[in-house]
Order: sequence, then C-alpha cells, then structure tokens
Amino acid sequence: MQNDSEKHNIQNSKSKFDPITLEILWRRLVSIVDEADASVARTAFSSLLRDAHDYTCMFTDSRGQELVQGTFCTPGQAGAMALGVKALINSIALDAYQPGDVFIVNDPWLLAGHLNDVCVMSPIFYRERPVAFTACVLLFCFYSQLATRNSKLLFPDSG
Repeated sequence: MQNDSEKHNIQNSKSKFDPITLEILWRRLVSIVDEADASVARTAFSSLLRDAHDYTCMFTDSRGQELVQGTFCTPGQAGAMALGVKALINSIALDAYQPGDVFIVNDPWLLAGHLNDVCVMSPIFYRERPVAFTACVLLFCFYSQLATRNSKLLFPDSG
C-alpha cells in the first residue's frame, strides 16, 4: 500500500511531463533502428536489399508490441512483420530467452507472405531481463538469384 508521500510523488511525476525530453529520446530510438537499417544496406550483397531496400528493421517491447520501425522501412512488410514478430516472441516464455539468442525464421504465413522472406530476431536485455527485441525481415536472395541463373534447380519440371 502506498503512503501519502508516495502518491504525491507519483502525481508530481505525471504532472512534470517533459515533451522535449520525450522527443529527444524518441529520435534517439528511431536513429538506433535507422543505424541497424543502414548496416543491412551497407553489408548487403544483393541489389534487392541494397538498392531496392526490400527489408524492414524494428524494435518491440518484451510483449512483442512494436515500438519503432526504421524511417525507410518497406510499408508492406512493416504491418505483417509487426504481427509476425509478436507471435514469435510470445511463442516462447519470456524467461527462456538468453543473452546472445538469435532466431532466424522463414515462415511466409507468419511474416510478410513471401517464401523468401526471413526474419532475424534477437532479445535485448537490461539487468539480465529481456526488455525488448530487435528484428529485421529481409528477402533472402539466394533462391531468387539461383532461380534466375538456373531455374531447373528450383523448378525441375519447368521448360
């Protein structure tokens, strides 16, 4: 039970809402996701990722609720990705996640709807507890590049 001074402090903290600090922190969060986004673009071997920007990066809270997505995210992927990542996060008990975990998922029904879309997701820890997740859905281009070089490998019955 809270005493009167604790209640007063809570009420004061709510009344001292600082929109400038909130905006600064929000922009920092967006810039962190944009840096992850830029890393994908810089290290991509595929022009679909590098030039067409066919991927999306995001952060979620520990329940899988989307917090922020990259400024240059692909809108078609972002909506489906948010729901898919939430389902992935909630499919494992929160206390089962460990530092260093990386999950790679290729489920077109769960994510963005393409067979070649892959989600890479990892928990973010604070004081040894998972508090958020980072995720990126991108087009795994090996299959599409392989198909253009020799479609008989993927589609043996084709012409």
